[in-house]
Amino acid sequence: MLEAKEHSSLEGVIKIIGIKSAINLGLSESLINSFPGIERIARPIFAPGEIVDPNWLVGFVDGDGCFHIVTQKTESSSKVWLAFQITQHSRDTLLMESIVKYLGCGKVYNRNSTPALGEAPDFRVYNLDTVSSKIIPFFLEHKLQSVKSLDFYLFREACVLLLIPPGGGKRWSPYAVRARKGR
Repeated sequence: MLEAKEHSSLEGVIKIIGIKSAINLGLSESLINSFPGIERIARPIFAPGEIVDPNWLVGFVDGDGCFHIVTQKTESSSKVWLAFQITQHSRDTLLMESIVKYLGCGKVYNRNSTPALGEAPDFRVYNLDTVSSKIIPFFLEHKLQSVKSLDFYLFREACVLLLIPPGGGKRWSPYAVRARKGR
């Protein structure tokens, strides 16, 4: 379209708006009112296959993954746990399930996101043994390329400290504080 300069005509703009109708949230009320005769394009159905390249998953996590160090303090105790999570739009539930299959761990949870987005699937791994035996080795072998590698470093350090037998549990707090404050 750009090479043929179609985008600079009214017909080209209408064609672009038709394409936009199939992307993310579709057309805004304003666009629908401004261009009432738009021929909408059907959203392609994407059925993810098997994940075959670990680098694809690393890139996906670089963009949409989270390494959480969760702290909870009550009057009588403190708890710390780790959570690895990826959240997507509801239309990507099958993709989240393929990540469970590929990594051999985790679970997909559905939660309400926003009224516009509806339910959003979360792929999550909470179990400390699973984090230490599957998630951490995967990302040590297949390196994250973004600033998220710093989050992973803190996450890994917290995991090591949490695996120390009772009595060594107080050492985690600097890592949790740094992770919560944006490194």
